[in-house]
Amino acid sequence: MSREKAYRNLEAIYEKSCDDRALLFQHPDDYDKNRDFKEEDLEILKKRDFKTRLFICTTTILGDSVFLSTHFTDNLKHQTHFNFVRDYVKTLIMTKNWTAATSVLTDLLTMVFKMEPSAYNTFACTLASALSDEAANTDFEVSDELLRYKADAVIYRRKFIVLMRIIFDKISTKRFLVDNGATNIYRDVHCMNKVDRSNWAFAYFFFCFLLQICLVCYVIVQNLSYLCKSGISVTGDEEENCIEKNDWFGIFSRQPNKVPLAFLSTIFTAMRAHVEMTEALKISYFYGSNYLLKSIDLIVNVALPFILIIAGFTLIMNSESFIDAVLNATALGYISAIDDMLPGLLQLPEAELIMNCLIQESIEQFLDVTELSDEEINGRFNTSDPLNNIHFNDIYVTNMPEQGNDIHLGKIFMPHFVKKGKVLGDVVVGNSQFVTK
Repeated sequence: MSREKAYRNLEAIYEKSCDDRALLFQHPDDYDKNRDFKEEDLEILKKRDFKTRLFICTTTILGDSVFLSTHFTDNLKHQTHFNFVRDYVKTLIMTKNWTAATSVLTDLLTMVFKMEPSAYNTFACTLASALSDEAANTDFEVSDELLRYKADAVIYRRKFIVLMRIIFDKISTKRFLVDNGATNIYRDVHCMNKVDRSNWAFAYFFFCFLLQICLVCYVIVQNLSYLCKSGISVTGDEEENCIEKNDWFGIFSRQPNKVPLAFLSTIFTAMRAHVEMTEALKISYFYGSNYLLKSIDLIVNVALPFILIIAGFTLIMNSESFIDAVLNATALGYISAIDDMLPGLLQLPEAELIMNCLIQESIEQFLDVTELSDEEINGRFNTSDPLNNIHFNDIYVTNMPEQGNDIHLGKIFMPHFVKKGKVLGDVVVGNSQFVTK
């Protein structure tokens, strides 16, 4: 099929499926020609908004099955990433082939995980616009293979949202754990158990947990020994020498030279504890029904840092020498960092473990969605979930595809340089959409 005939076929599909809005086609072949808008095109532009839309169809036209609409055209040139999205939706709505679905979902998540930031931002912003307002900016081809009746468009859009929410949830988790470096041995063991189903990984988990608990207990016992020292009298009778009748604050007057290090070390421990507590509370959902690992992670990264803040101060203040105070301060930081350092010591491939785990979880969630009826899908959108009311528009100011920046090749994509276009009222149209070279 010639390119011209293919584009005419695309226009016919659009007109059949989207007859409720003004359509305008400026095909990718026209980009390098700087084709001006015709008078009838300018009239159509007046009726079009600036929302970015997706059109998903079963027909593949010149390698694409998902088409991008902006204010200026219904066939914007784009990367082929959206074809993966079409295949993902197709497995639930059309083919119902769960084996193919797992393969497509794996490819889609792997591709998104490895995207460069510029390409991902384009991909995510476009989908966010398409999914906003309950996916009102997403249309489907009306055909026997996809959308038989236009009245079914609402449920199709809601299924599309549910499917893409799985993807974006995993992207968010991957960014938090991998990109932000919020991993530790407990989260890695959860991933290892999820992917390999091997219980031997729990040996790492138990070793790390017992070591951290043991060290904290020793710190607590040492502090208790400072509060009440025991000794043997000359007559052999045991006597208890409590420090100045429990005058605990007397340590400030007895060892004032330890106060600066104790305060600074406590502040540092508190700062680190705040980060660990925040990470542990944010990522608690990551464990799902694995309550053992979830509880241990919360204990180690929420409870223990709080204990070390209090016990660490007295430990440093009661150190016998300056070097002991320095060693105690260093040891306190080491205790809370053991679970963070152990994966590196064991040379665990954390990024791969986490991404494989997220892919496995997404497949399980997809299979759960396949068992939902249309009524159950609609029920999810009748709740007060704020994600159901997201409004986002990605307004393209250019109809050139996102190219990204490549410092090594000296390529910089700057879409803000545009040619002067025609003035239609207060709006500049025409060649103003074309980025200058």
